[in-house]
Amino acid sequence: MMKYLLLVFVSGVILITFNIIALNILSPGTLDCVNKYQEYERNIHLLEEELQTLRFELKSAWKAIGKEFRHHQGRVKGETGNKSKGKTERGNETNENIIIDNYRTKSDINVPHIYMITPTYARWTQKADLTRLCQTLMHVDNLIWIVVEDSNNKTDLVKRFLQKCKVKSVHLNIRTPEALQLENEEPVWKKSRGVEQRNLALTWIRDNISIREKGIVYFGDDDNTYDLDLFNEIRRTDYVSVWPVGICGGLRWEGPVCENGHVKYWHTAWAKNRPFPTDFAGFAMNISLIIQHRTITIDPHSKIGWVESDFLIQFVNPSEVKTGPSNCMNVYVWHTRTEKPKMRAEEKLSNIGKPSNPLIET
Repeated sequence: MMKYLLLVFVSGVILITFNIIALNILSPGTLDCVNKYQEYERNIHLLEEELQTLRFELKSAWKAIGKEFRHHQGRVKGETGNKSKGKTERGNETNENIIIDNYRTKSDINVPHIYMITPTYARWTQKADLTRLCQTLMHVDNLIWIVVEDSNNKTDLVKRFLQKCKVKSVHLNIRTPEALQLENEEPVWKKSRGVEQRNLALTWIRDNISIREKGIVYFGDDDNTYDLDLFNEIRRTDYVSVWPVGICGGLRWEGPVCENGHVKYWHTAWAKNRPFPTDFAGFAMNISLIIQHRTITIDPHSKIGWVESDFLIQFVNPSEVKTGPSNCMNVYVWHTRTEKPKMRAEEKLSNIGKPSNPLIET
């Protein structure tokens, strides 16, 4: 690569020198002043074009060198198509340190990466929810999407989906212990969901990302709704930052009330003694905190509603968190939930051995 850069530079210098010499050679005496002036203008124009081309080639070469240098630094372990076995083996299936790199967004070394952790599980609306989220994340630069299945094995549905989704992603899996799984018809608030999956993602980050990496960790459920401005707020996180979440905690919005970039108090309707009355969607953390405190995890046995507070208080005091540029006056994420579809007709067809074509993936 250095040879290529040197060749481009030397070629450009020779070309420019040749043009300068040509400009200083006197035209034959038969040419009048007008012809000399026109020729001079043409030569100057050509010289400017050649300089512009040289600048472009030098810029492209520098970018290529920078990309190669970052690769050799091992900024993120794992490359497209390579499946090197890693340390993250907490599930029944070994989770490989592979980043699915078929993304269409831009990557800039000067812009912090966002590591978005999304637990997911098999259900009728899983692919629909993931598709909607993918369509949002496709517009976010420098984002790595860590998708963790609540499953003993990586499912073909999610594998195919991530290969198609134009977002750089990591695919992991771990099954929630039976004691922590919801029973049939049990309310969703009875037990904390997604804990094992989020913890596995944190382990992957600690095992694969350097502490020198500039990045932010964010927990984003697959059925939430996200405004693209949220990711601008996330990316400005120096330590821990917070913001309100819409349709959350039985309120239009739940979260911090802020002044001059600091939290004055929290707007919440219950358990007001929580140090951080917020949802996982309502905060982001600098990746250095996650890597430095390697033993801190999310506690699946926290009291209902206290999971986020019990996790955050291990890193930071409430007085130390900051807000984004909107000063908590805008809602950029909503705790929406996809309605569980009624599938009685499909169940009847299955009972008589005539289900909808299973080869058509939904």
